[in-house]
Formats: sequence, structure tokens, C-alpha cells
Amino acid sequence: MGIAVLAVGVISAVRSSGHGPASVSEVPTTLSGRGVEIGNLVVLAPLAVVPHKAMTAAEAIRSARHYANKLTGAPPAALEASVTVLGRPIADVPAWVVTFTARKPINARGVLVTHFSVVLNATTKTLVLGFVTK
Repeated sequence: MGIAVLAVGVISAVRSSGHGPASVSEVPTTLSGRGVEIGNLVVLAPLAVVPHKAMTAAEAIRSARHYANKLTGAPPAALEASVTVLGRPIADVPAWVVTFTARKPINARGVLVTHFSVVLNATTKTLVLGFVTK
């Protein structure tokens, strides 16, 4: 199974309506009750229930390093969330989103990015997708 990589541009506006997830430009460190939408592509929402036998944050970080082993910088951050990829058949997947931050921007197909996020299914421990943000 190949990795699906989505390039996410910078989104500076946050929805003010109070309905639906807030629009953000990168993976947050915590989630509010509404969740977030990153670059109109990925929605992260709080888990209603933590799945039985879900991997731990430490296990998720270890597994995610396989996909981002050349990135160095700040220690990776892990966020447990329900993940939906808009326009794809990936909806409400209980997952760990592990974000790696590079010391300096990296050229990803002509766009300079700093953050690479690896999404792992929390129960099957398989790769869901990866995406980059500025």
C-alpha cells in the first residue's frame, strides 16, 4: 500500500460561525470539541470513545518514524483523533496523527514545508495517509 501525501497550503482564517470544525493551517497540539479542518482536506475531531487495544502515543511515534526517518528538528508530537479525509473514502478513522517538524523548510514539489504529519490507524496500526503543512 502506497502512502497518500496531500500538500496543504496555509489557511489563515478561522471559521467564526461556531458550526463545524475550525479551519487551521497545521495540526494543533490539542483538539476542541468541534475539531479542526486542515487545508480543506483533512478533518480531525475528538474521539467519542478511545478504541479498545489502541496503540499508545509512544507506539505511534515509533511507527511513524518509519515514514519520516530523515526529518530532524523538534521532537514529534502525537495527537489522537478521529480522522476524515474530505473527498476520499476515509471517514471517522480512530487514529494517531504524528507530526514531525523540520529544522528548516523542505522543498515538497515546489512548496516549502516545515511539518510532515503521519496518520496511523490507532487499532490496526496501519498507515492511513501522510500530509505536509507549512
